[in-house]
Amino acid sequence: MKIVRLKGGLGNQMFEYAFARRLAFETESIVKLDSENGFKRDFFERDYSLSNFNIVLAPAGDMELRKYRFFNGSYSGRAFEKLNSSFKTGMNYIVKEEKYFGFYDNLLSIKGERYYDGYWQNLNYFECIREILLEEFELNIPMAGKPAEIFAEIEGCESAGIHIRKPHAFKGDLIDKRTMEIFEIVEAEYYIKAVEMLKLKVPEARLFVFTEDLVYANALLKGINYEKIICGKQHEDMVLMSRCRHQIISNSTFSWWSAWLNRNCGKIVIAPRYWFKDRNLCPESLLKDLILI
Repeated sequence: MKIVRLKGGLGNQMFEYAFARRLAFETESIVKLDSENGFKRDFFERDYSLSNFNIVLAPAGDMELRKYRFFNGSYSGRAFEKLNSSFKTGMNYIVKEEKYFGFYDNLLSIKGERYYDGYWQNLNYFECIREILLEEFELNIPMAGKPAEIFAEIEGCESAGIHIRKPHAFKGDLIDKRTMEIFEIVEAEYYIKAVEMLKLKVPEARLFVFTEDLVYANALLKGINYEKIICGKQHEDMVLMSRCRHQIISNSTFSWWSAWLNRNCGKIVIAPRYWFKDRNLCPESLLKDLILI
């Protein structure tokens, strides 16, 4: 059996699932998801978020996860990971991602029991199973009520989805200083330029704004005329954004997935050029074919 750890928000979990799905496809092994340990010390109190989709890989059970309890993000857990890495404690079935955004095709052919811990944010891991993922990232319960009305409106016009996220490090009044030092903040200037560029290419585009923070988004969009602003359940917002014919995304994995799941062959996707304060840290494979500002 192989187990892939889930962690982070919905966008990150979708990357991790996509890696796990490719792993199952290539190795013909039983692959399950660790939907527990990656969230035990999550600063933003996030948890498992894939249950609303048509996914086929199941979460691992308690007995299957027992031997991985040390790898839970605690101080003792990190110390154990370091010990395992330095002295080869015999737990060499733990596979950790070596470098963000890297691609290591040898990981897809390892035989035997393995536990994978990483973000796996490289298109080469799963682009070849796109059709499978398009089906499995559909909702398992159809939208109803207001979301269904918005869905119909989006499908019936030259729609463009704009995703605005509040600065990555905010959780109420708390700020995680480490992430503030890592992630670039996307300012209003980017959205103004992106809308202008999109309107030149698609003058009839109607803008649908998606956000997790209405106050922050309204302040950022002053002077931009949009159809409506949407702040719903994240799994429904993901699907609604993906149904827009075009996208203006933020430096967000959630945002990126909405554009990748867009089936419109003539889509225009505009994205920030810089996602991180460190200009050398760039998700190159994810920015392929996008218009960068």
